[in-house]
Amino acid sequence: MVDTEQNPIYLQGVAFNNFIWFDNIEPHHSEIDYQRVSDMGMNTIRFYMNYRYFEDDSNMSFSEGRFEIKHGYSYQISGWMKGENITGEDGGKIRLDFYKVDGPLLKRNKAFLENYLGSIAEWAEARNAALYMGEFGAGTPCFENDKGGLIWVANMVDILKTNNIHFTYHAYHEDAFGLYLGGGLPDPNNVNQPLIDWFTANLN
Repeated sequence: MVDTEQNPIYLQGVAFNNFIWFDNIEPHHSEIDYQRVSDMGMNTIRFYMNYRYFEDDSNMSFSEGRFEIKHGYSYQISGWMKGENITGEDGGKIRLDFYKVDGPLLKRNKAFLENYLGSIAEWAEARNAALYMGEFGAGTPCFENDKGGLIWVANMVDILKTNNIHFTYHAYHEDAFGLYLGGGLPDPNNVNQPLIDWFTANLN
């Protein structure tokens, strides 16, 4: 990817989450937030659109919630569903899938991320294609009580840059994943400061 002067350009940024799952969207960012993004060394902002503008919800899954089962342990699954205007011919099911792997079973660590993203990068390189990861992030609780949120972000950004994968972090402003927390316009007194400091130190 190059700019208008044919100089290589690397996109690194953050997603402006507009609470697209809600009908009533309040003002979520202002002009000062573009400067805050720039101050962190970011040059890209991603905006969202709710896929339900184009299709109906008919299926839900959590296929990425895979984990290694251990011999001698027992596991239990439970769930519930709520429907509206359901007829006698309609229904829903909870399904449990079992997977097998070709090669080593990797844990959820940097080696796993390198293996997974590395295979995608190899595919792109063979086709001379640019890659852009539009959304990745760690939940707000991951940055509390030494749970490793900053380590995970550092590992991800290192892998993305090593493989020349452009990215935007999720998200700039929300309680679940945000750099800025709370409702209304971003409040500099209600932030994930360690993560802002990390981006500022490592992206500039």
